[in-house]
Amino acid sequence: MVIPIFKAFGVIDKDGDGKIDHKELKACFEELGQRVKDDEVKAMVAECSGPLNFPNFLSLFSDKLNGKWFIL
Repeated sequence: MVIPIFKAFGVIDKDGDGKIDHKELKACFEELGQRVKDDEVKAMVAECSGPLNFPNFLSLFSDKLNGKWFIL
């Protein structure tokens, strides 16, 4: 399951810097037809302690799949 998540991370990380910021995450939602407010996306990114790099993305994603929330 890690490889599909890594691919998803790469799609969201538009500038390829190894981190997802709130602008990249918002763009991803919009590409999927979802409207989100800046403060909502910033709050999602802020749930991560530190930069939203792949290890933190994987940890956050696994937490959400285990019942905290799931939006995809």
